[in-house]
Amino acid sequence: MRANTDRVLVGLTIERYKEIEPAVILGLVRLLGLEFVEITKTVFEDLDRIAAKLDGMRCGFHLPIMCEDGWDLSTPQAQEEIDNLIDLINANREKLHISHVICHPPEDDGHPSTDPERESVLLNNLAKLQVPVFLENVPHLPEKDYLALYQRSKQRLGEQLLGMCYDGPHYFLSGTDPVAALERHLDEIGCVHLSDCTRERDSHLPFGRAGDLPIDDILQTLKRHDYRGIINLEIRPENFQDVLPTIESYLAVLKLFRPGKYLTTRMRLWFVYPVLKRVLA
Repeated sequence: MRANTDRVLVGLTIERYKEIEPAVILGLVRLLGLEFVEITKTVFEDLDRIAAKLDGMRCGFHLPIMCEDGWDLSTPQAQEEIDNLIDLINANREKLHISHVICHPPEDDGHPSTDPERESVLLNNLAKLQVPVFLENVPHLPEKDYLALYQRSKQRLGEQLLGMCYDGPHYFLSGTDPVAALERHLDEIGCVHLSDCTRERDSHLPFGRAGDLPIDDILQTLKRHDYRGIINLEIRPENFQDVLPTIESYLAVLKLFRPGKYLTTRMRLWFVYPVLKRVLA
């Protein structure tokens, strides 16, 4: 199953930057003409402002992960938090234009969990969501184990499982050639996560900052196969000096897949960058 859109949608992950709230960041990136963003549960801290800033943009929702949130949808001890989040997503999926959720396999302390009970809890909780699911590959999970989980998820969730979320850095950190993995699974991939990284850490850097991940080869492979899903840049600026390289990374993807939109966005940047500098610096 390949989850296609009629064109490539290029987006950015929206999170808090220093002390600046996600709603403010969302308002700033909207000036660039983004059509897609990926959000997290932090949006529910400021729901109405976030919804007002979206202005028609589509959203992916990245579900909690153990290393950042201390729990995920496979954590039995967090069932109360899980149920609350599921209710919030279901109740606000239209208000937030949520087209899908992104889910990691069960993890403990940054490593995949092989506990079958955790997998059962995860799939039961995913089935409660009223939105489609992409299952993401994660570091340290062998490809064969990820594929086995993907097949079991497909059996449990049926059409709710929209496809794979391909994370290039995660394959790279697992010791798997990310371009070869992309070629193998392209028919199942509907969402792509990209950022630069080192060989040791999922650094979420702008393109070219580390230079280890073969980003150009990944993008060219997608282009050659006429990929028409989502490409979301999971870049996390650490300071204002990272903001323009993050935008340039976004523009590099637009230039390859959406040249017309690239030109209009490049022109917008003349007006947007001074605003970004004033607000974020």
